[in-house]
Amino acid sequence: MMESSPAAGGTRPGLSDGRRFMSQCPACASFNEDGVAFCGQCGQGLMTKGRRGRSRPVWPLGRIVLLQALLVAGVVWILLRPGGDPEAVPSKPGSEGRGDRRFGGGTAGPLTGSSSSAAESKTVEDQVSVDRPVETLDESEIAARLEKTLVVIELANAGGRTIREIRGVVVHSGGVVLCRYATLLGAYRATCRLHQDRRDRVPVRGIIQHDVAADLALLRLDSGSLSLPALTIVEDPALTVFQRGDRLFVFSGHRPRRAVIEEAGFSTADGRVGTLLASTPRVVPEAFLAVEPIESAVVGLCRPLVDGRTVAGGGAAVGVQAYQVFVDGVHSLVNELEQPVSTTLDANTQRFFEGTFVDLVIQARNAYRGKRWAEAIELFGQAFRQGTAERIDETRLAEIDRLLRESYLAEIGRLRDSQRLEEAGEVTVLALRDFERDSVLWLRLAEIRVEQGRSQDAITAFLEVRALEGGKRVDSLLEREYRAFAQERLDGGDGRAAELVYIDGIEQVERSGVLRLELGRLYLLWEAYEDSVRLLEEARRLDSSLRDQVDVLLEKIDDILADRDAVVLPIPEGSASIRTNVVVNQQFELPFLVDTGATYTSISNDLAKRLGYDTERGPSTVVNTAAGPKRVRVVRLTSLSLAGYNVRNLDVFVLPAEAGARVNLLGLNFLNFFKFSVDSKRREFRLERQ
Repeated sequence: MMESSPAAGGTRPGLSDGRRFMSQCPACASFNEDGVAFCGQCGQGLMTKGRRGRSRPVWPLGRIVLLQALLVAGVVWILLRPGGDPEAVPSKPGSEGRGDRRFGGGTAGPLTGSSSSAAESKTVEDQVSVDRPVETLDESEIAARLEKTLVVIELANAGGRTIREIRGVVVHSGGVVLCRYATLLGAYRATCRLHQDRRDRVPVRGIIQHDVAADLALLRLDSGSLSLPALTIVEDPALTVFQRGDRLFVFSGHRPRRAVIEEAGFSTADGRVGTLLASTPRVVPEAFLAVEPIESAVVGLCRPLVDGRTVAGGGAAVGVQAYQVFVDGVHSLVNELEQPVSTTLDANTQRFFEGTFVDLVIQARNAYRGKRWAEAIELFGQAFRQGTAERIDETRLAEIDRLLRESYLAEIGRLRDSQRLEEAGEVTVLALRDFERDSVLWLRLAEIRVEQGRSQDAITAFLEVRALEGGKRVDSLLEREYRAFAQERLDGGDGRAAELVYIDGIEQVERSGVLRLELGRLYLLWEAYEDSVRLLEEARRLDSSLRDQVDVLLEKIDDILADRDAVVLPIPEGSASIRTNVVVNQQFELPFLVDTGATYTSISNDLAKRLGYDTERGPSTVVNTAAGPKRVRVVRLTSLSLAGYNVRNLDVFVLPAEAGARVNLLGLNFLNFFKFSVDSKRREFRLERQ
């Protein structure tokens, strides 16, 4: 596919992917259906089945003279044979006296204008009387009347050079011309040649309305006060006027040819509704215009029908035997004749032709190959949106999507390498609007935010990456940014905000020992020793590499607590036991019975299960209970804390319910870490550090 500009009149990629007109004639530059044999505007041969067709042959002069002689002989024979008077040919039943036809478009009758005298107008009205049979109409008279309404439109490129000529017909005396729409694509300006007189030219102001599916357009001429001869338009041929067998005249040039309607309101395989002409009498595939003969009203523009589908251009079916001629009805445009111009030819070309999916992809790929990433991003984005509107195949759209993503990544990398971080971030945000679930783009955004020192934004982006990937690849990056974010808050004197950052980080990175260590340090500064010990113990359990740091901090806490006053537990009046709450494994605060006669601390089987221990396996020992000797399991608690007095890694017994242990006992293997005493007079239990 060549890429020269339509402004230069060269070959351009035609419309494809959902549009009807795909290839452009190299001779006149008009558009045709892909794969046709001949151009519908000039007859130039096009490539078909791997070889180029030939132009329509020019008949030798001798053959033309012979045909003229045969025609004269035929006319003489008809006139001399009995009953050969043409005016005496019986009309089709029902063709006479039909007075319910409805027409529109012309403002002063079928043929009016400044060039027609009153006498001529009266003669025309007499000639087109609705009571006159079709068979009695003189074709030469009709041709003479219609010739003044048939025009030639010269289309030019952006430089003003004529690129092709197309046909049209005047349908409103105020200067409105009906023509094919596809032929206008690529044109930037136009002039209209009236009455086949090259000296009588009128500029084309623009397009009033167009129908892409029917390939029809209404052009408004800059005719000033000039009133042009015009044909009216049949308003609704399918529903109110025509029937099977009705006669029409069709034009491929200025000579009318008779045709018969096979079906009004015919639906093609490609969804068009119009009038289908019968195969007999034969209508040439180059037929352009269909006219109702009595009123001389426009029925529509013709095109061949092959295998039930309409094809663009009159020459498309040349050489194809199995075709009929289909007429695209113009009645839908009747109400648009008085409307102003909706778009100019150059705007139409730029919007519709130069903005097609194919053209945008070509431009985008050129930018991609040239590493003009910003331009490629814009063009690939336009191509994707245009392709969606044109219902392009999903496979092709997926390829455009891939190239768009690669262009984004390349542009982001280029900006980062140039330290244009703000721009890189903006491009990445734009990319995520198109690829909102792309983990690589989220990671690029997180990295850019880190380089910018925007930790909170970086954390948000890293969380998106982890959510999309479902793994733990970014946990260490998240830990780093949470620490950096919390430090920003501490540097700003907002310790409470830093605490919240750490807490959020621990919730997001559940197995982060580093974040627990940092929050434990913070609590140590705030003298929240129990919370600090709990977090430090968790940090050591989750990350063994932190053991040395944790131990130093825990020893510091122990030294601090050693200087604190003793813990005094009151003994209730009349009670023979000492009860207090103890925090187990920094998880549960539960009631314990202080038993100075028990060698080991014991917990119930239920508590062991709540703490997550397997009471069916592991080391065991035999102990004496109230119910006699019993074998019990031994588990190791991470920590046991009584009012800030902590013992870590403490072995305890797990007593089953049948052994009589339904409460938890605080034994000597805990108490012996401290000094303890019982003052019976004061009824106090006193615990002090050694």
